[in-house]
Amino acid sequence: MPTINFIHPDGRPDAVDAHAGESAMQAAARHGIAEIAAECGGNAMCATCHVYVDDGWINRLTKMTEDEDALLDGAAAERQPTSRLSCQIAIVSELDGLVLRLPVGGGRRGDDETAGPGPAAALLRVLAWTR
Repeated sequence: MPTINFIHPDGRPDAVDAHAGESAMQAAARHGIAEIAAECGGNAMCATCHVYVDDGWINRLTKMTEDEDALLDGAAAERQPTSRLSCQIAIVSELDGLVLRLPVGGGRRGDDETAGPGPAAALLRVLAWTR
């Protein structure tokens, strides 16, 4: 079972087990990584699962699609050269040890940095897990 290492904005690491075939976003949601809001449930429509891929891993991922590229332009956190949507990172055994840094403010939109995702986002995450 591959492990994903999420690095919180305060530098705290959080290693989570991921299932091959799921997305990094699904693994984060399953393990309660709060910075991954995943408001669209992993359908690449909201950019609330924005992460920074560690430099040593970025070239091991599949190529970014035009849709993902466009969504990242509107992400709540600053876009960086290693920005990706975690819903578009498919976990395979070769990604065991993947390091993903979580942006300050997480994937939440709006000015209230303390607000978490609403009930609709939670429902979408549950629905995504059952696929």
